[in-house]
Amino acid sequence: MGKFVIAGFGSAGFAALSTLKRLGCRDEIIIIDNKEHDLLHPCGLPYALEGLTIEEKLFHDIGFDRMGVNNIRTEAVNIDTAKKIITLKSPDSQEVWTVRHFVS
Repeated sequence: MGKFVIAGFGSAGFAALSTLKRLGCRDEIIIIDNKEHDLLHPCGLPYALEGLTIEEKLFHDIGFDRMGVNNIRTEAVNIDTAKKIITLKSPDSQEVWTVRHFVS
């Protein structure tokens, strides 16, 4: 079984995850993103700033657990595509993960 790592879960990360799921990917999928919420709808920010909607309505939990996706809420500090190594920031040190594919 392989492993896909999606570094950053903005619009492109969401599209990558959606594509992998739609294609029936059975490999492990890991999302690396340091945001507190799964998904933010940035197009709604002007409406929140004007007070036409509340900021909390812009955040969504898309159910990573339900989809079998591992979400690591940290920051990727280095990606070496040649060696297929991604370095993650942790509070105490830097962890190194070795992966087969990168999607970002």
